Amino acid sequence: MNFFVVALLCLCTLATGFIACSDDENPVTAPDLGTPPFEAVSGKYDVTSDGSPYESIELGASGNYIVVLDNGGYSASVARHTALIDKMTHRTRAAQSGNIIYGTFTDLGNGVYQLEDFGTIELVTGSNGEVTGIEVDSSHYGSTSLAVQKEQGMVGSSMTNALCRTWRVVGGREIDTDLSTGEQEEYSYNPNEPGAMEEMMFTKSGTYVATYNDNTIDMGHWQWKDEGQGIISYVWDAESWEGYADATISFSGNTATIYERIEEDGYLYEMYTTLETAEIAPDDPTDEPQEPEQPAVDSPVARVFGDKLIKSVSDDTYIYDENGFLVQIADENDLEGEGTFFHYNYVTGAEGPDVYTLDGTELEQTATIGENGFVSSVHHEVHDCVTTFEYDAEGHITHIVDGREEREYELTWENGDLVQMTRWHYDEDPIEKRTYFYTYTDQPSNGIMRFYKDYNIDLDVVEQFYYAGLMGIHSQHLIETETSEISGSVTRYVWTDHDVTKYSDYEPDGRVDYTFSFYE
Repeated sequence: MNFFVVALLCLCTLATGFIACSDDENPVTAPDLGTPPFEAVSGKYDVTSDGSPYESIELGASGNYIVVLDNGGYSASVARHTALIDKMTHRTRAAQSGNIIYGTFTDLGNGVYQLEDFGTIELVTGSNGEVTGIEVDSSHYGSTSLAVQKEQGMVGSSMTNALCRTWRVVGGREIDTDLSTGEQEEYSYNPNEPGAMEEMMFTKSGTYVATYNDNTIDMGHWQWKDEGQGIISYVWDAESWEGYADATISFSGNTATIYERIEEDGYLYEMYTTLETAEIAPDDPTDEPQEPEQPAVDSPVARVFGDKLIKSVSDDTYIYDENGFLVQIADENDLEGEGTFFHYNYVTGAEGPDVYTLDGTELEQTATIGENGFVSSVHHEVHDCVTTFEYDAEGHITHIVDGREEREYELTWENGDLVQMTRWHYDEDPIEKRTYFYTYTDQPSNGIMRFYKDYNIDLDVVEQFYYAGLMGIHSQHLIETETSEISGSVTRYVWTDHDVTKYSDYEPDGRVDYTFSFYE
């Protein structure tokens, strides 16, 4: 049996809320689900370069990608890569089966896209604005320049626009009828069962992808057989379209149901698979009353740094998306496309922690956002510890409990500047406190505030959230001196437009401590 749902449906509790297929005499009505976020760039790019390790690269309208490796022996030697992010409750990892890689992607701006667990691609356009090449910088498969040709996609009708996006499998059921006796058996499909299908993606290039919660993938091809009735034909081998099957799709709001009917060996098999998409059909404009639109979440970077965006500090380069959110901290010497990647679930509405960062592909930190819009706690995955923060009414950090070093910090602010910091190990007895005092130049800081380098506050990589605008308001001026209460030693800071030199009793001749730059 050539089921649309490849795996047999599991024997589980009876599913609820399934939607019957449409009557053959009544046309299917497609809902207006809005335009998916990556509709403009979506499409399948066939690789035309000789000897390329890639056959095609496809970007889906909802933000999922498909990379097909060339079958000429290359994929047989490629190990399957699975990101270690099992703690997340939604898909945050790429999956690979054979020569097919599937995952999510992020727009880094200027035609560059970060493909999770793969690397970056840059779309290169010709004089007519069409994409003619792709620059690939993959952490797993190396860097290369590809000549590509974009396939002609389907016409964007209301049915095609509704279907072509990424869908989450939320349930389904199967009814098996013995045609000789009329006896029926009914089963339900539980998408949480091991190996169950969890996601489907349809594209206007005719690609169909099914992913499973064991990180495997199936890819097929589809086309309309009777668009008015919502009937598609699909096949797993598009070379000949032999052995294709049909299925009927119906919609209700932001859900869809796929119905398949197969008669074989005296039995009728009817299968219903219920899908849901993150895009929600807009309200009917004639409905009353109308709810006002909620404003988009403002970038925390703009709140803290204004329009003076930090571009680099020492070897770290800071990359922002078109909405001003920090999406990557990259090492300028790293040619593999690695670094720290930021994900904002509290903005996108995805399940999981408010904010989390990936170190390449591994989960690095998860953060909880407080009512003031700044992080109230950060769980450091590598050290399995938590750092917590308290703030004053102006948004300055006043108290830090650092679980990694088992330290506490008290911060005192005056006129917008951090003037005193006291630290101690909370597990010591007796507790010995060390206090430092700070003075400032009259130069604005423009957000340059390194906690460990300038203030003896060792937060390790937790400090990365500061550059995302999530760790409070910075000192308004550049630091001039730091004085230790215990030793009386003084460190003096001398600033230029691009670096800072420190002078102390230990280094009377001074040394450049770090460099920095800003976006124009």
